[in-house]
Amino acid sequence: MERSVKVKFCGIKREEDIKKALELKVDYVGFILYPKSPRFVGWERLAGLLELARGVKKVGVFVNPTLEEIERAFELGVDLVQLHGEEDFEFAKRVGLERVIKAFRVKDQIHVEEAWKQAYAILLDTYSDKAYGGTGESFDWSIAQALVE
Repeated sequence: MERSVKVKFCGIKREEDIKKALELKVDYVGFILYPKSPRFVGWERLAGLLELARGVKKVGVFVNPTLEEIERAFELGVDLVQLHGEEDFEFAKRVGLERVIKAFRVKDQIHVEEAWKQAYAILLDTYSDKAYGGTGESFDWSIAQALVE
């Protein structure tokens, strides 16, 4: 199986960050749509940033969203959604698995149900009891390797 590395700049809040991402030819740009995050962008700001992000996949990052919130993001121009909370597989199916990146929080091990392989992608992130994602901390990468194998 051929594997390739994809790069996503996430937590975009400023126009200059989008411009730099496009200059560097990243594959994805991510926008945090979780109000408790310091990198949260509101709907109005999101619309303006999405206009600038042409030629790159746009990802809306959510924690336990409603279907209405996801539909609104798609209507504004988000290509994919990253589910970072406790969303279950049935919810992801309702969103459309081909448009879902499901994040799993990793402590010392991880189990991902086989069905999640139908999603657009699986993302592993370091577990924190203080926040969802974006801790800047690493986990044991052999856990990710075992999952891929």
